[in-house]
Amino acid sequence: MWSNYKEQLLPLSKKKKEPNENNIYQFYIELENKKCDMIMLSVNGHLCEFEFQHNYNSWRSCTPLELFDLPVIKKYTEKNKLTKIQIEKEVKDCDGLIIWTDSDKQGENIGYEIINLCKAVKPNIKVYRAHFLEITNESINNAIHSLKHPQENKSKAIDVLREIDLRIGAVFTRFQTLHFQKRFPQQIKDKVTYGNIQYPIIGFIVNKYLEIGKFEIQKYWKIILYHENDEFHHIQNDFFQVKQCQKYFNIIKESKQYAIVENIIENNIYKSRPTPLNTVELLKLSSKYLNLNSDTTMKIAQQLYVIGLISYPRTDTNSFSSDFDFKKLLISYQSKNIIYSQMAKKNYENNIIKPNNGTKFDYTHTPIYPTSCVTYGALINLPVLELHVYDLIIRHFFACILKDAHAIEKIISVNIGGEKFIIKKFILIKKNFLSVYEKFDDWIIDSETFNKYKIGQKFKPTKIDLIEKQTLPPSLLNEVQLLDLMNEHGIGTKKTYANSMQKVIDNNYAKFKNNKYFIPTKLGLGIVQAYKTINLTNFKTPKLQKDINKYIIYICQGIKTPEQVLK
Repeated sequence: MWSNYKEQLLPLSKKKKEPNENNIYQFYIELENKKCDMIMLSVNGHLCEFEFQHNYNSWRSCTPLELFDLPVIKKYTEKNKLTKIQIEKEVKDCDGLIIWTDSDKQGENIGYEIINLCKAVKPNIKVYRAHFLEITNESINNAIHSLKHPQENKSKAIDVLREIDLRIGAVFTRFQTLHFQKRFPQQIKDKVTYGNIQYPIIGFIVNKYLEIGKFEIQKYWKIILYHENDEFHHIQNDFFQVKQCQKYFNIIKESKQYAIVENIIENNIYKSRPTPLNTVELLKLSSKYLNLNSDTTMKIAQQLYVIGLISYPRTDTNSFSSDFDFKKLLISYQSKNIIYSQMAKKNYENNIIKPNNGTKFDYTHTPIYPTSCVTYGALINLPVLELHVYDLIIRHFFACILKDAHAIEKIISVNIGGEKFIIKKFILIKKNFLSVYEKFDDWIIDSETFNKYKIGQKFKPTKIDLIEKQTLPPSLLNEVQLLDLMNEHGIGTKKTYANSMQKVIDNNYAKFKNNKYFIPTKLGLGIVQAYKTINLTNFKTPKLQKDINKYIIYICQGIKTPEQVLK
């Protein structure tokens, strides 16, 4: 909020406030070619919530089905009462309002909650919208000098989404809780909650669990020729008929011949450097390599963002714009930080190739990247988990602007007794991006040289074995696989991925086994099977949420009105 300039303030000062109120910062700035006094205060997420009228709060006041049509109200919450009063008090002396919330639909909706509150006190107040990508001086200065107007359609879309979530959640939570408590009074004591996002997640977890239960183990056999430490596999690889495998094995054993190297093929293999980092990829990498669940990772990333070390961590974007200044960032790392200076120098001296851009760009945020360089002392003083996540983010940033890794795939074919065996080896030529990213990649390289075999060479096998194996069932769903499914089917958003998975656990629909795999509880299995029995399988599949998301986009684009979508 700002008012016309009255007196010179310190560059930044705290304004006196009441106990339990949010901090208020004051400073002066030139805006619209005038000096202005600026007052900045914060809100903690949404100020308002949707609810049914008070007389329908009792579960016995109406049937669950009636909740689809009963009126809902949007009201300021009791927990935000002090913030509401604080904003109303401060806006009285202000001439303008600038919204600095996140530049996405949820941020726009929170912004309009503030706008409506301020306009109720001061109807003619000027309103502007600041768009910024990270908490840096440059980004903030750019935002204050390129103010825009808020986008009401985005806010209306979120209002519709919140109302739909309330209605569907309330209807089915009441319906299934009352039903199950009546049928299983001893087992079901708490609410059996329903959510548009958590139910497809439960469906994914249950489907994988049932798939494992249906899996039929099969035996198969392999013939392996050993020479020193090398394993050559029969060209057919796996035999599912033991008699056929035994036949080939006997022929080879009885021939008592030397193996002859018939062919050597060399193929250039390139391991692609990663695309710029977005939220889904950050969560997947953190789960796989740091053993951190999504909820923990997002809390850490948010803290790194707040203290100005990384850009905004909730983003779909995996593509840098053409004017992104890589050189400026790399130079700062060379000069200030001994841990990452060599990585930065390697990138800079290699003339910085274009990043391996992905296909996603949400027009509101950059990919996640390190925004500022910190000294060695400041870096080692970070909490351990924050240091690990920061290390992942900075190495990922360096990796996406280095060249692809290069290796040679060498395929060696040998013949013994008329039967062919092969061995494959991967020989590293140049690490390139892997020189900074090896700890976050699984590319398996055998050795730097493998020249022990020549065409026409004969050798006596160390031994030849017939080995019995069996097929393995698929593993339980892990966090990386679940994130892929959610992303593929449009379940949740960059802001809700972590929270949605945690809710499934908190509501006793699934457990997180060994901090690695999701396994459904009896309640989770029972819910999915119950809806399947009454032919309402859409409630455990992504289709319902995908349909809702489609109409939310239509509102943002002005194709549909909120009233049309709610009908």
